[in-house]
Amino acid sequence: MLDQADHLTEQALIDELAQIGNRRAYESRIEELQMAPASTVAVLWCDIDGFKRINDQFGHAVGDDVLVRAAEILSEKCPRTDDAFRYGGDEFVLLLDKTSRQVASLLAKDVRRAFGVEPWLINGNPVEISCSIGVWTGPSSNLQYGLAEADRQLYEAKKAGRNTVRVTSDAETQHPQP
Repeated sequence: MLDQADHLTEQALIDELAQIGNRRAYESRIEELQMAPASTVAVLWCDIDGFKRINDQFGHAVGDDVLVRAAEILSEKCPRTDDAFRYGGDEFVLLLDKTSRQVASLLAKDVRRAFGVEPWLINGNPVEISCSIGVWTGPSSNLQYGLAEADRQLYEAKKAGRNTVRVTSDAETQHPQP
């Protein structure tokens, strides 16, 4: 029974399609990071560029294949695979403890580059698929603010033309302390 309970718990925290942490696992990880001793945390908010077009043009089954491969890329690049989450739709989040701005920025650029060199094939034809990433780094005590700031940076990356990374850190932003 304990094995079955462990299996059910794991299923409740894994996105069925992407096979990485789901929204429930993401929220649990946030709680862990906020309760841990103060450390620098990085949030990478990733969105597949033009994903609606993929679904509309090629169908949801192809879109699902793209989501699965995107999750694999993130897992391959993530230092710890249990820090990668599918937030919903085509949005993914990496939550990295004890990670500097420089390391987070390099990781985000590496993920973006991996999307660009991936041989995305749809119906046997090559298709360009890219992602945009917003990054925030700061103390775990400001993680709620950091989540919103990484999301804002993602929006800025999209506005800048997509297929780009925007990075900010706690030191660069004005915000209320908790």
